[in-house]
Amino acid sequence: MGWTLTLIATLLLLACGGGSSDPASEAPQPPQSQPGVLSISAYYYTEPAVTGSDLLQRYLQAFQMVQDAGATGQFQSYRWSELEPIVGVYNKLSDFSSTMNSAQQNNLTQLLGLQVINTVTREVPAGLGATAWDDPAMINAFTGLLDQLLPSMQGRVTYLSIGNEVDVYFENARMDELAAYKTFVSAIQTYLENRLPQAQLGITVTAGGWLGSNVQSWLDLTANTDVIITTYYPLQGDFSVQPPTAAAADIPALLSVVTDRPWVFQEVGYPASTIGGSSEAMQAEFVRQVFATWRDANGRIPFLNWFLLHDFSTELVDQFVGYYGVNNPNFRAYLDSLGLRNRNNTDKQAWTVLLQEAESFR
Repeated sequence: MGWTLTLIATLLLLACGGGSSDPASEAPQPPQSQPGVLSISAYYYTEPAVTGSDLLQRYLQAFQMVQDAGATGQFQSYRWSELEPIVGVYNKLSDFSSTMNSAQQNNLTQLLGLQVINTVTREVPAGLGATAWDDPAMINAFTGLLDQLLPSMQGRVTYLSIGNEVDVYFENARMDELAAYKTFVSAIQTYLENRLPQAQLGITVTAGGWLGSNVQSWLDLTANTDVIITTYYPLQGDFSVQPPTAAAADIPALLSVVTDRPWVFQEVGYPASTIGGSSEAMQAEFVRQVFATWRDANGRIPFLNWFLLHDFSTELVDQFVGYYGVNNPNFRAYLDSLGLRNRNNTDKQAWTVLLQEAESFR
């Protein structure tokens, strides 16, 4: 779901971006006294609707709120197809550069997602939709994009994800593509080894994938990655919620799947809608459970990003329902209520609890 954050980046970066074009020698690392870097996806409130300079102020307010809460990390993602809609034709490079500069200027530890797959579909340039992942044309196109991005990434990216929630894509009758995708990622890892040495590379797999019946496939896929990256939304198969206490069992279970590398939690979230069987109180309890489990993880989760500061706009929820192709009231309710705060700029119980829990990290 992380690709949505590119929809809110541009105005914020106009105000907070810029800075030196000289990369730092190393990307920021989490303080050793904390269980890891806290990040909060800083989506702004959308009601009442505004445009122009008032909208800019909402971007800035959201950014300031997460920093005031103690967030020292940032998760940002781009679909390959939006950066390179046609092979060799590049888009949004100035936005990308501003994102990288802003993270450095604000001393943020950055997780960057380059989504060649986004959950349910390929996000590749036009003309590569049917090309095998290990085809030289596919690999060369992506390394060509990297050549455009590397000057902005160097010294600014700590964690790099190649593909978002890829298990969902492959499990939809595409398991025969797995070996080729592993070759693709391996080629990218080799390409970046000396060009982006400080970045730790991984592939984002859902928590359901790691705890599901095809776990060996994802273990094989990520056998050579630097970190293990996951998204965690504790939902039932019909998109209703699991109890908030599920985190106390699920997170240790995830950490037991792979024990030799750090775990990066790209997105952690829990809806508050009663339609899916939840409530504000349950969402708040989930926040407590996650923080408690994170503290007990002994530093094995160096980066955790909460998704999301404010609820998505109704219009954006409509877009997501169409993109993911899931016509289910619980799914809509899940997307509609992930925010720690309401879209009308009021707190949910979860935001109050998060502020309390984050304060204990300082």
